[in-house]
Amino acid sequence: MGRVVRCLDTGKVKQPLYAAAAGIHLYSLEELSYFLQHFLYLIEDDFFDTGLIRFLQEEMNRRDLAELVISRVSQVSPVVLAGELALSIGDMDETERKEMKEKVTVFQKLPDSGKKKLQADLFLKQKEYDRAAELYQQLLQADLQRKIRLNDEETGMIYRSLGRIYMTAFEWKAAGDALSKAYGYLHQESILQELYELSCISPVQVCDENIFSGIHGITMKSWQENFKRKKDKIEREAASADYGETVSEFQQMDEKSGQNNAADTAAEELFGKWKKDFRKISKSCCQGDIF
Repeated sequence: MGRVVRCLDTGKVKQPLYAAAAGIHLYSLEELSYFLQHFLYLIEDDFFDTGLIRFLQEEMNRRDLAELVISRVSQVSPVVLAGELALSIGDMDETERKEMKEKVTVFQKLPDSGKKKLQADLFLKQKEYDRAAELYQQLLQADLQRKIRLNDEETGMIYRSLGRIYMTAFEWKAAGDALSKAYGYLHQESILQELYELSCISPVQVCDENIFSGIHGITMKSWQENFKRKKDKIEREAASADYGETVSEFQQMDEKSGQNNAADTAAEELFGKWKKDFRKISKSCCQGDIF
């Protein structure tokens, strides 16, 4: 899901509409339509609030759209209403209109657990890790309480996604536990490779070493070589950032901490960059392209 909108005319709008699902401000009906099309499954009840009504009535001069929202908000789900609003804006071609109707229909046919899983996966792709993890945990809890019934593949994929989320947060043990559970459900060798690479970068033991006992020596060697290539690449990138100088710079900033707001801000930004670079290592251990 991209975050680039098709039009950005800010001159005529006094107060743009903030779309939390995308983390952007909307300045036109065309942008609103784009948002509704590309973030449809992440739109929740709180989107249809007084801010949206004001934007439609006062900024866009479309009382008809505002009345649509007011009349339908208590009758249909957020996804259905978002689809109706997008279709009513009137800027989509026939292909886009057909796709929007199909998206709404597909979503309506999903069970509640399927809808939540879809939303969690989309939050994960957008790097909204906290929101994704919350939805995944809700699904696991509902399954535990027998409120829903997840099959082994669904449960395994949820644990695999949680493992990747925990990895980006440096929660090594939680990541190892989640990936181990994912392997127990899915029995996929690629998960064992993720666990192996996680064990290489984690300062703590993340799984039972016996889990690798069935891996052929040739396979293990290829994993080691693959991890070394990733590690070497990250180290080259880190070296090019010249951390020798920035460590000294950070120490100087730290001495001024609490005395100089500019120094505090600079130190925080530098520390954030180090965390970002280190996070690259953990993310590189994850197979696939969800990051």
